Amino acid sequence: MNTLVVDESEVVTSGVYGAKPTTLHNELWLKNYRATDVVPPVLPSVYSVTMGIRKGLNMLANNVLGCCVVACAEHGRMFKALVSYENNTMTFEKGFRPPHPPYTETLYYTCGIASGEPAPHPDNGLDPGFFYKWFFGQGLCDAYGQVSGPGSLGGGGDLDLVALKTAILEYHGLACAFVIPRPFESQFNVTPFSYTPGTQMTNEGHAMYVTGWDDTKQLFEVCTWGVIWYCTYEFMSACLESAFAFVSQEDAVRLGINFNALIAAITVIPGSQVNATPSTDAPQRRKTDVIVTTPDHGLGAFLDDEAKRLVERIPGIENLVKHEIEKSLQIAVPVILSKEFETLAKSLLVGLVV
Repeated sequence: MNTLVVDESEVVTSGVYGAKPTTLHNELWLKNYRATDVVPPVLPSVYSVTMGIRKGLNMLANNVLGCCVVACAEHGRMFKALVSYENNTMTFEKGFRPPHPPYTETLYYTCGIASGEPAPHPDNGLDPGFFYKWFFGQGLCDAYGQVSGPGSLGGGGDLDLVALKTAILEYHGLACAFVIPRPFESQFNVTPFSYTPGTQMTNEGHAMYVTGWDDTKQLFEVCTWGVIWYCTYEFMSACLESAFAFVSQEDAVRLGINFNALIAAITVIPGSQVNATPSTDAPQRRKTDVIVTTPDHGLGAFLDDEAKRLVERIPGIENLVKHEIEKSLQIAVPVILSKEFETLAKSLLVGLVV
């Protein structure tokens, strides 16, 4: 199993917003694909998917780029794959590779280009609805959908908190987009995030992965900027714009979801599944943004079967790509010889060890 060492002494810094208004599709409400005879779970008064982690989860470049939608998705994938957390070490399911800033940047730029933004480094945020369709098209999640709730899930305090909590428990957290109220801009490092009725909203949006709740304190737990924060029930009800769940095949079996029908619906909704080629000269990033993982045991430890076959076929390619990664972290994709090595490059990035 892959592991990730969490540095809980990491200094928390403010991040960047970047969630555009969410495009929702009636075809993607998960409640429409659920079996009607599934007994809803009993909701505990306190629940969290974090296993006690509080910070050190990495900002995933969201301190310098408006990539909060991508960082939210990557944090969500981490929590869904998390098996245990002991001695500041996260242990993940076999085959899971922890995300890191260069890979997050690559996803952000590539999806931005696919959405019509100008190359090479678009930084205008992302529409979560478009991104998750694109994310699915890259094979980074089995499926996804919008969770049960009224309308577009939010606005004016009409949110069904029971439905939201049920979805958090059933899907191991939710990738959520929020409209940001004016005071939020001055609430950094002050939690819980709160909302007072009548407060003016900004034109900004932010994505956070909702990881749990505490009824005794009337708070939801959220992950953003590499840290676990809290927001009041009032904040959630007033500011939540959209909530998406990543649905694994195991989730579908456990929850009685018609998985084939859901996949068919995702496939036909508007959106890009084209993987545009990102630039190799991404802006510089700070060294402190890089996740520290387990010691390097050779690139082969992180490669999928296809990439391993490429390594075996091309003498010296392992050392070449390893050298390019170690030489500079100022690239979004390693310098490679031809289009044939795109899969190899991506595999190396996902398992990058520094």
